[in-house]
Amino acid sequence: MYIYKKVAFFFTMTIFMSSLHAITTTTSTEGFAYPPPVPAGAMEACSDKNENDLCSVTTPQNEIKGTCHKRPPETGIMVCIPNYSQDLIDACKDKKEGEACAFTSQTNTPLGGSCRRGSFEGAPVVCAIGVVPNKEE
Repeated sequence: MYIYKKVAFFFTMTIFMSSLHAITTTTSTEGFAYPPPVPAGAMEACSDKNENDLCSVTTPQNEIKGTCHKRPPETGIMVCIPNYSQDLIDACKDKKEGEACAFTSQTNTPLGGSCRRGSFEGAPVVCAIGVVPNKEE
């Protein structure tokens, strides 16, 4: 059951990030966009908060907890960015952006993707599930 919540979270996060697509910088890797779009309600969740304040957005599936960040930094628009799972951070430990990553979920389901850095200052390199790794040139 845990993996279903985790997968639902990532699908929700992807849909969530599309609302700010026009003001974010994305890098496309064979049809996948990163960073994923921000969920609806992400700006409202931080409307009365400061940078790095905790925030949350409620979706039909669950509540997504995050941290308020300016996105992009030069606009001053405060957005609730979902927090990263430690599993996703650990999967990219000692790896460079664009390298393949994989981990096994708590339900023993293998998941993988590509290491990517979040778009806000200080964001960690995380395993972006389903994103195709950069090809060696």
